[in-house]
Amino acid sequence: PVFVEPAKFSMTTAFADFGKESSDLITKGFPTSGYKVLAETRTPNGVILKTTGSSTSKGVSLTVEPEYRWVDKNATFKAKVISDRTLEGSVSVADLGTKGTKVEFAGKRVADTHSISTTVSFVNDKVNLKGTTNFPVYNKAAATTTVDAVARYPQNMYWGANAKYVWGTSNVAWNARIQLVDGDHTMGLFLDNQRDSSDITFSWFQRVTSSVKYGLSFVAGSSPAVHPTCTVAGEYKLDAATAVKGKFSVVRPDEDGEPNLRLGLAWNQQLSPHAAVTVGADINASHVLGLKKGADHSVGFEVKLN
Repeated sequence: PVFVEPAKFSMTTAFADFGKESSDLITKGFPTSGYKVLAETRTPNGVILKTTGSSTSKGVSLTVEPEYRWVDKNATFKAKVISDRTLEGSVSVADLGTKGTKVEFAGKRVADTHSISTTVSFVNDKVNLKGTTNFPVYNKAAATTTVDAVARYPQNMYWGANAKYVWGTSNVAWNARIQLVDGDHTMGLFLDNQRDSSDITFSWFQRVTSSVKYGLSFVAGSSPAVHPTCTVAGEYKLDAATAVKGKFSVVRPDEDGEPNLRLGLAWNQQLSPHAAVTVGADINASHVLGLKKGADHSVGFEVKLN
């Protein structure tokens, strides 16, 4: 007899990660304003320190994120300090009681607003469930509870729903997701239903080869303030150390009849195993065509150290 080892399936995608491959391709790796330096240090005993410094037209910002992973106890301690007086901290314990569970307690201060939250989640190869309750401190804002639920059936289809309830009110916002993951491509349809409007998003990601990938996002909303937007992005790796990226966005014309057209370009170069540089540009294609719509061109520079 021949023994066949059972297939090992990956964990079910979290609700927040629907469309992540396409979204990351479109939004990340395009420094387009000022400069940014990111440094990450890891030690063998589970300590991680991330530091980010940036400078834009709005000023200089510094973020420090220490993290400690107590592997023997499945516990993680995180903190985040930003120069604008934002403070965050959390303690989480995984596989508590049964494999796949996680409990997290967190606190946050943004300006003069304080809050604490509790999150309980469970994930396996068929479902991903998460519930978070947030309690404001020292202010009169209402507490909120958010619930995410994702089911996987059949193996390459993901069905997700999310609801946020504001305590003491009838205000419930809900969102729905469906995503197909088939080999090297991912396709998703997302509905965001807020109190005054609804948005629908179509997302597509395709890995053509190990060197070429592209993504597409189309967003349309029921509110007049949300104009339909279509963005196409692609990445090509020239070699193991060099990659170029590009994206093109089109926003539906306003009453003046002029569309907002933007072109993003980026060059990423791995200088060494511990250093990478990215140069990016945001070009107002409308201005190039002689139209007046949109903000001016901008360039950005990013350095990553680890």
